[in-house]
Amino acid sequence: HVLDQIEALDCAGDTPLPSMASELLYRYPDARFFMTTRPKDAWLKSMHWMMTEGRIIWRYGNRIDAYHNWCYGTARYDAAILSKAYDSHHAHVRSMFEARADQYMELDIAAFDRLALAEFAGIDPELVERRSNRPTNARRKATLAQRLTFATDRALRRRP
Repeated sequence: HVLDQIEALDCAGDTPLPSMASELLYRYPDARFFMTTRPKDAWLKSMHWMMTEGRIIWRYGNRIDAYHNWCYGTARYDAAILSKAYDSHHAHVRSMFEARADQYMELDIAAFDRLALAEFAGIDPELVERRSNRPTNARRKATLAQRLTFATDRALRRRP
């Protein structure tokens, strides 16, 4: 289970942890939490790419589809369902920390303040700077070969 796997870590992030915020707060009541955000329209655009081109490039199988259903309520791009998931998640996380403001920080991903994050987390700002200047995922179109491989995998049901 994911919660057992992070036991030995000093910090953890990315999915599926946002969907487990309540469990994490219960298990680690003194931990600090930060949530990166972006405007909903930008998030929906990113989700559209991930659930169309990304699913082909990364060859999503049934496990990833099941994970997306669990996390977002859909494995295919559906703006209405994803919009509701976005609103629900943000409201839930914010409500969890209403009485714990000293344990929670929200960061806009576009205006990411690495120094504020380092101060909040109590870590060396140089470490945050070095780690956060790595290349990011670039949006790109799936190649013809990737599309054919994805379609073949799906047709033969080889993808777990």
